[in-house]
Amino acid sequence: MKLLNIPTHSLILAFAALSTLFSHAAAALNAAPLALEQSDNPAVRPAARSERWQADHAKREARLQKGHVDILLVGDSITHGWKRHPELLKQCFAGQQVVNLGHPADKTENILWRLSNHKMDKITPQVAIVMAGTNNSNNDEYTIEEIAGGVEAIVQLLQAKLPETKILLLGIFPRGSREQRIGLKNGLTEAAMNPQWEKSTRLTGSSKAWLTETMWCI
Repeated sequence: MKLLNIPTHSLILAFAALSTLFSHAAAALNAAPLALEQSDNPAVRPAARSERWQADHAKREARLQKGHVDILLVGDSITHGWKRHPELLKQCFAGQQVVNLGHPADKTENILWRLSNHKMDKITPQVAIVMAGTNNSNNDEYTIEEIAGGVEAIVQLLQAKLPETKILLLGIFPRGSREQRIGLKNGLTEAAMNPQWEKSTRLTGSSKAWLTETMWCI
């Protein structure tokens, strides 16, 4: 199957993503968006960050108001990092207008704030590619269920704002501990499972496919 006439293997190469969708009743996708601010889940309550962060948000908002968006990238620093590889984006999405809404260090609640405050009435992307949740996996601040709830809220909000857009939800990458990252710099050749990696692996691997007509997964 092809999406936007782009071979599936190109998407896999571009994002090197683990396939996943977070388990939940499919009917919930058709429900009204949650009252996010009232949620007991901290990963779901929209939260702003610094003034500089909001200034960057304003720049992205200005781009959205120009319209003509074919592909929307939503996420944190991993997504934001694709700005450093324009040649790869051009190779994979030739002729498509790609807008990057990634921001470094964002958690799901920060992404939700940005999406809630973006006006998207002038755009109808063919696909929104989402990767979120890795920054919520640090330490024990969030449970696996809370992180999954944050990702689900992002998907639901995108569906509410962009009902004609297909959504491609990517899995969270494995993460090394700080000690492992230091060890790799000092010659460590094999990284063992660590609590942070285990958390993201459980979040990804234990979930079931969650597919509707408006959500796609590779």
